[in-house]
Amino acid sequence: MFASYDKNATNGSDPSKKGCYVLDPGDYYFSIGSSSHDALNNIIRAKNKDVTLYDEKGIQVTGDSEKVETIKLDKLDNITYSKSKTGEIISNKLEDIDYNYYGGTEKIEYLTRSDWSTFPKSYKNLEASSKLLEALKGLRYKKNPNDKYENVKPVNSDIKFCDLYDVDYNDEDTWEKFLDQLTLSELASITGEKMGNEAVGTGEGGINKPYNSNTDGPKGIGSTYAKGDKSGITLYVDEVTMSSTFNLDLLKERGSLFAEDALYSGYSMVFGPGADWHRTQYSGRNSEYYSEDANLSYLCGAAQVKAMQEGGLIAGIKHFAGNDQETNRHGVATFSNEQGFREGSLRCFEGALRDDVGGGLGVMTCFNRIGATAGAAYGQVQVEILRKEWGFKGVNLTDSSKDASDYVHTRECLVGGTDMFNNDASRANDVMTIIRTDKDGTLLKALRNANKHFYYAYSRSNLINGLSHDTLVTDFVPWWKTALKGMNITFYSTTGVLGALALLSLTLTLISNKKGKVE
Repeated sequence: MFASYDKNATNGSDPSKKGCYVLDPGDYYFSIGSSSHDALNNIIRAKNKDVTLYDEKGIQVTGDSEKVETIKLDKLDNITYSKSKTGEIISNKLEDIDYNYYGGTEKIEYLTRSDWSTFPKSYKNLEASSKLLEALKGLRYKKNPNDKYENVKPVNSDIKFCDLYDVDYNDEDTWEKFLDQLTLSELASITGEKMGNEAVGTGEGGINKPYNSNTDGPKGIGSTYAKGDKSGITLYVDEVTMSSTFNLDLLKERGSLFAEDALYSGYSMVFGPGADWHRTQYSGRNSEYYSEDANLSYLCGAAQVKAMQEGGLIAGIKHFAGNDQETNRHGVATFSNEQGFREGSLRCFEGALRDDVGGGLGVMTCFNRIGATAGAAYGQVQVEILRKEWGFKGVNLTDSSKDASDYVHTRECLVGGTDMFNNDASRANDVMTIIRTDKDGTLLKALRNANKHFYYAYSRSNLINGLSHDTLVTDFVPWWKTALKGMNITFYSTTGVLGALALLSLTLTLISNKKGKVE
């Protein structure tokens, strides 16, 4: 938390690359106190023996330098945080989210703490460059000629969905054998999410993955409980209130209760918690997000999500990332620079999604563009940072993409790290048709990766409860549903016939009246 990202620094782990987290040389002060004001006063006293100190109420206090520890760093440290826990070099990856990258008519100046004259000002009448206008279209997909296409011909290896529970993510042989069992239609089916996903490979010889239900959050689970008196869900205090307690034990308990409620209401994934930061106090959904402080969001998200996952509930933390406003959020371009985005928007999510911290297995992306690219298609964040730097192994889904199909493009999203299209069942057929028609090996490869992420996440969820290798999942439709469907068809048919007869009767009456007037 003390390291800052410096896009101009030479990466200490790979001097051929620019950018990494650094620790500047100097004295670092650490203090304990009864409050943040008290701790700060202790540091001020340690640095200056003669200054007069006051607490938050304006009362004069002494400060205690004995409660301060000082660590001196003699030179710049560009090594310690230049590489992630996964071994990935952390270097500049987000140059194109900077407005200046596109060469507009006026250069944007970003705030820097080394020069407060850079405090943000309003920019009016900016004119987008042709480079920016082209990037905003988002149509940049190109097939990789090295990805050969072959017709999908399933080969049964007798690996069931429930068998994946203890299969390591890096066990490529087992994962390939499992995926080889699926038809193209079955592979594509998981991409078209509709507040859940259909059962896959049911019956003898299939993988027997049951239907899974997903639900929205982040203040509670679903709408009603599936068991007991089927009462309305439990609503919890909002995330602002929770983070204001600075009590991570309460956040863990909140996560555990979410997981218990999910078991009682039949959901395996919830679209929550929210972790965007409070860029302005007027944002319409601040109550769904933890804080204006990215480090506090890091800690809160990590605590709650880890507890949810331990209880078998996939936490689809949202809206990843750069969702700074609710008004006109569909497609708005959020510009930043690498330091600002890594230390702000991304930091809020990092604790929950890092495999070695919160261990989250779900993430919901944003409606906005990150720079000029739709968040759901921005592989630099969704793949290079989320998966390679943070080690995320779970499933990535869009926000309701049927509401954003004009810029959330299927091809670009699939290769950009998206696994599922939320509330958009038709995307499954879209994916299958594109791959089959274009004989696209690149998209087929991306689709197999999406399935690995999906099945890895759900095999670690409560969906696995009660399943064994010999369990058969069947598509059972109760007799009364069939009867009700038949009654509906009869009713609508009868209504249609009666409507047609009524229209005919009205027409004949009008003709008769017209003839009578003529005579």
